[in-house]
Amino acid sequence: ITVTYDAGKLASKMPEIVRKHMGRYARSSATGAKEIIESGKLRKLEDVTIETRKRKNITGTKPLYETGTLHRSIKGKTTSKGGEISMMRYGIHHHRGFITGSRKVAPRPFISPSKKVILKAFDAFRKNIRKSFKKRGR
Repeated sequence: ITVTYDAGKLASKMPEIVRKHMGRYARSSATGAKEIIESGKLRKLEDVTIETRKRKNITGTKPLYETGTLHRSIKGKTTSKGGEISMMRYGIHHHRGFITGSRKVAPRPFISPSKKVILKAFDAFRKNIRKSFKKRGR
């Protein structure tokens, strides 16, 4: 058996390939989180929340979109260690659920990769691996 491929180049490039992929995944998750908030397809607001919004002259009833501050704050980026998503701190509390006073607020999970964007990220990941795994002597 003759081996015509050398995985050495792939092995040396793998950390950078993974780092870039994690950045793409973070950006896709930021896009996905915004898409989910925009869709309004989250657990409906409770009556008390709608009443509170009315008192503030906010007419919208879309969950997680009272003023748009959370939505605008969601960012994904590539970092030296991989990828990260940043947003207003209260966003993660809504994603996981939290307790306020004696009231338990159920989670509204909204952080998820965009179905539109994630496929491109995985295509780029496969392309980078294929490019780094070349025939010997080339």
